[in-house]
Amino acid sequence: MRTIGPSCSAVTTGSWSSNRMNTSNLPGRRQSYIRSRKANVTEPFYDMRGPIHDPKPTIFDVLAHVGQAAKRLRSMFPEGNIFCVEPFPTSFERLSSAFRDEPAVENHQLALAEEPGVPKFTVNKSTAASSLLFSDTRAPHYCGQKLLDPQDEIEVKTETVDRFCARKDIKRLNILKLAWASPR
Repeated sequence: MRTIGPSCSAVTTGSWSSNRMNTSNLPGRRQSYIRSRKANVTEPFYDMRGPIHDPKPTIFDVLAHVGQAAKRLRSMFPEGNIFCVEPFPTSFERLSSAFRDEPAVENHQLALAEEPGVPKFTVNKSTAASSLLFSDTRAPHYCGQKLLDPQDEIEVKTETVDRFCARKDIKRLNILKLAWASPR
């Protein structure tokens, strides 16, 4: 459990892609994920089921892209409330369309940051890898060639986690799914 400012706490997860979880930078999680795989479980969020005892958990999907993780989290926690945050307009449209008939899934076109504002957002060739940050020069080694090549810059609205939680009257986060970004 990790505190996210004065009003929210959350269980954080690693980044998610397809049926694999990047756990290389999360001590302790790697071994539990390996145990899950040995038990023939390919669900990247499998280990979250144990520590979440709230029957209606509050879930944040930060940089939700088009909702891949939110769909899995929704199937795992059907009574939960999911707040999807996605700043990129094209991805946000697809995300909103995917959850049009899901009242317990709220979509918000913004980015979470240390302070509210309207900063530049780098749109990369792979829109799933677009970010408020520039890509690390080592990224092609890990992510493939040209996926993180900048294509455009747009302005996006940002808000802090605490302000978002206060505005939505959220007292506690049970799951905070983050899409990781490397600093410059």
